[in-house]
Amino acid sequence: YISFQAGSVEYIRKNYPDYKVQYLMNELTDQKLQWCKNHTVNPSVNIGGLDLAGMKALKEAGLDAAVWCVNSEANYLKFARDIGVYMMTCDYLYPDEMPEVDYPWIGNIPVINKLLKKVKMQRLNGLAYDGVEFDHY
Repeated sequence: YISFQAGSVEYIRKNYPDYKVQYLMNELTDQKLQWCKNHTVNPSVNIGGLDLAGMKALKEAGLDAAVWCVNSEANYLKFARDIGVYMMTCDYLYPDEMPEVDYPWIGNIPVINKLLKKVKMQRLNGLAYDGVEFDHY
């Protein structure tokens, strides 16, 4: 479940504790970081609102981050290689045109390179990471 509405995210977290939940936001602020920590919810942040310091703060809080609007190769590499998010959402990147990311993400997801290669080989339109499971849409 993913939403911009904190109340909706809180409702899902409380009533469906086994569901994976993300709180969409334009930028990671101290207040939103604390809210995510209090509710054990990973944020999904616009690419302009998450930097390495924010990712470090999330890791220290025991959280991960996803980013959205990753619509360029430069942003793909920045958030995969340099920032270390666990998931990216994009509108129009094509897996067969993306370069390999040959080093572990800061997020310590050891299978991501294998999954990205599989996405490229199968010409899928997307990748969602949940353990070692991925889906195309």
